[in-house]
Amino acid sequence: MRAHETARPADRTTSGRVPARTRAPAGAGTAAGATSPQALLALQGTAGNAAVVQLLRQAGRPQAQEQHQHGAGCGHQHTEQPQVQRVPADESRSRRQAAINSPFSHTPRSERLQQQGGYTRGQDREPPVPVQDDQGRALWNGTRRNLNFREEDITATLRRTPSQTNASGAQTYACTNCGTYLPQQRDAGPRQPHIQVDHINPILRYVYDHTDTQRWTVGDRTAEGMLLADAQAAARDQRNLRALCNSCNAGRNSTVSSRDMDTSNPTRWIRPNMYG
Repeated sequence: MRAHETARPADRTTSGRVPARTRAPAGAGTAAGATSPQALLALQGTAGNAAVVQLLRQAGRPQAQEQHQHGAGCGHQHTEQPQVQRVPADESRSRRQAAINSPFSHTPRSERLQQQGGYTRGQDREPPVPVQDDQGRALWNGTRRNLNFREEDITATLRRTPSQTNASGAQTYACTNCGTYLPQQRDAGPRQPHIQVDHINPILRYVYDHTDTQRWTVGDRTAEGMLLADAQAAARDQRNLRALCNSCNAGRNSTVSSRDMDTSNPTRWIRPNMYG
């Protein structure tokens, strides 16, 4: 008896009586703590999923409400799900069989592309086009890279352009398009209007039309191309050069026919059967 009284001293008040236990109001546990994550896990482990769902419905949780099923009398417009478009079985089977019967079905992708391009295993490929002719002279690759103006080309063009001296003593030249007299860029200063030298006709088209084609033999093959020196001479032809102010030169339509030719290499191999 004495041991029992000392074991539970906290249950007694100073008067020696045990205080009455307070009861929670009805529904308080369901509304507050019963739907907490810990309580739901405990209920799910003892009563199962159905009891948890029923408890959540009583608590008014929208996630647990029953999903509405559309029917004839529900008053809602029911839209059918679109059907999946599938390839018919016979057509799918015929496609697979055609792929199996293809002569390229059991070859690597690189070899398959080569065969589709006309090459077969063991066949000699066409070598890269040469960059020099049989005398070691450089060939033109069809781009503007090596067709720049030299200082003497600019001087020759401005020498035949009307000019005058401005108030600062600098030599100015007339724009062929608008007639404005402007100095060269080195005399005008940074970001100031100045005179430039440009082509009258598109440069690449002019070079193609005014450069002779050379042919020579490399082993058992015949090559055809244009010498770089000849292409540069055509690009610097004074008959195709003029003076323009930078505004008129920038306002020209840059989409010209030569833009499409900027990646066309004139050097190529000639097939033996093309010429008798």
